[in-house]
Amino acid sequence: MQSNFDIDKRNILNKKDKSKKGSIDKPIVEIIDFLNSLKDYYTTSSCSGRILILRIPPDGRKDHVDWLMTSHEVISSDRAEEFIALINKPEKKGEIWFKQEPLIIHCVARTLEKAQKLLDIAKLSGFKKSGIIASTRRFVVEIEGTDILSTIIGKNGKVLINEEYMKILIETANKKLERNLKKKDKLFKMLKEKLA
Repeated sequence: MQSNFDIDKRNILNKKDKSKKGSIDKPIVEIIDFLNSLKDYYTTSSCSGRILILRIPPDGRKDHVDWLMTSHEVISSDRAEEFIALINKPEKKGEIWFKQEPLIIHCVARTLEKAQKLLDIAKLSGFKKSGIIASTRRFVVEIEGTDILSTIIGKNGKVLINEEYMKILIETANKKLERNLKKKDKLFKMLKEKLA
């Protein structure tokens, strides 16, 4: 007879991907596939890390947010002018934010002991913001990096920064994303060494 964990794992892994992109980010496909191949783990959501520009409407509702640009790879600073043009739309109300977000993976473990083992690997790999979310039903390990950048760059069609500052934001975000991807490689190596 299958356990609740095995039934939940099968149901989650057979579900359609409901993310905006509709698929796993290419830089972490191997990690996700590896974790899902293990009998004591399965993933529920993930992001490899990204640079993005968002328009947040005055009502602040998440489902009303416009994604103006998103990249899971480093971007060239010569695109600063292009990004400035994204902000300068006076007919659009709300705030424009430039963000760089780290890798994040939510992985369910069969037991608290298995969750702790995965958490230890994540922390040793440099994902210091990681932790365990425990409930009566399951143990979720949230693997998350600390390389983050988030700042407002426009409001109600008005650009709050110049092109030079946008270049600095892009360069800084790129460095953080590159650091994030190096940690991702270390995580994958350690997962294979300690869980395979």
